[in-house]
Amino acid sequence: MPSKARVVSIFGHYKMALWFAVICTLLLSLLSSVEKLRVNIEDTAFAVATKRILDRANLYKQQWVLSGQPEQLTIDGHAVNFSSNGWVKPKNGDEFDLCLSWFLVLYPERVVIDETPSSVENFSELNSYRCDYIFSQGKRIRIELVEGKFSIDIIDR
Repeated sequence: MPSKARVVSIFGHYKMALWFAVICTLLLSLLSSVEKLRVNIEDTAFAVATKRILDRANLYKQQWVLSGQPEQLTIDGHAVNFSSNGWVKPKNGDEFDLCLSWFLVLYPERVVIDETPSSVENFSELNSYRCDYIFSQGKRIRIELVEGKFSIDIIDR
């Protein structure tokens, strides 16, 4: 028959193993929650960025109307070109500069979750503009001015 001290020692080991299992389970569930939270934070940050871009585009359109609808205005030290409908147009230039200048005018913060776009894709032709700003998380912010309609979207991976 095992001694009382031995039974207490075995019980203590089981108790410690049980606590270890509980702590590991809690840590794993915490890590799972943190990943879900990270995804939610990322989605929210991109939604806020696109909202700010749209707000700035609308603000510039209001200034365009109040200024008599000129083709170009100087706003915040930048020459801003406008479409016939009053939406900000990208400046003429090479493909990369066209999209980058448009992004800088519409979103001078340039940063979403401590990142600037890792690359830019230009799908513009004639008077239709479409630029994708690609971030390392795999998300894209797409800004379009096609047939006089301005739009902005977030494209996931």
